[in-house]
Amino acid sequence: MRTIEDVYLERCYIGEGGKPVPAFWTPKPFSATPLTLYGDDRLSVREEWGVRETLELIIGSQLELEISVKDFVLEAARGDLPTGQVWKPLLKSNSADENRHFQGFEYAAAVYPVPQEVREKCKAIAVRWQDAQKRHHPLLVPMVLEVGVFLIALGVLRIVGGRALMGLAAQIAEDESRHTTTNVSALLALGIDPYHPPQDLEDLRRDTLEVIVGGLDVPERAVGDRLNLDFLMRASDELISTGDAQDFTDISFVVDRHLPFEIDNNLLYTRAV
Repeated sequence: MRTIEDVYLERCYIGEGGKPVPAFWTPKPFSATPLTLYGDDRLSVREEWGVRETLELIIGSQLELEISVKDFVLEAARGDLPTGQVWKPLLKSNSADENRHFQGFEYAAAVYPVPQEVREKCKAIAVRWQDAQKRHHPLLVPMVLEVGVFLIALGVLRIVGGRALMGLAAQIAEDESRHTTTNVSALLALGIDPYHPPQDLEDLRRDTLEVIVGGLDVPERAVGDRLNLDFLMRASDELISTGDAQDFTDISFVVDRHLPFEIDNNLLYTRAV
């Protein structure tokens, strides 16, 4: 059975004296690539699907929210934690991931510019999450945000963002999987139910998705399901309540099948410590 210690060790290398040391990936600047389905240049997205506007909102929202999540998790690391020595270094390393995510989305914004009015809309959403943090356990808010919003946004990037954003999203999703495992496990150990968040957080999650992906509408013939707000909201609901959204996984899984030699080196990311 995988333990929380395993979750930490899986991200570490062994340093001097046999001590585990967290490893981090380093984002690199990249060039824009055409907006296509599943990174396939033969499958261009159509303007009427609302993809470009959705990508602007995803990039803008991540730029506003990644550092907030970092602060939330650091706050949790300074507070009461479940029994065990691994929780504090695991949470601190998870919070440090958010710097890399922010930098990656800064590179994305450099080649897929986000209009100022979109940034202002995203800032307003971020303020609401920051206010919510004051009312709840410091791990509950990032858990809802990462599970119910970030995983959905990253999946959308992997489906309709083209090769460049697909590569960024896949790298970040690896971190988010560890973060959600950590936060859900910690909340359960503290006696807090992560599968039925308070109504104000549920309302905020839904409002955030409506802002970010409300204009997306990719037809079923293109990706196997109609990729729109209703579909993505159901997926988010399922991820929160069960930890799994099979229909969403089914239409986003294909992007995992690109082998490293099939992707331009300029779109790959290096790992660094």
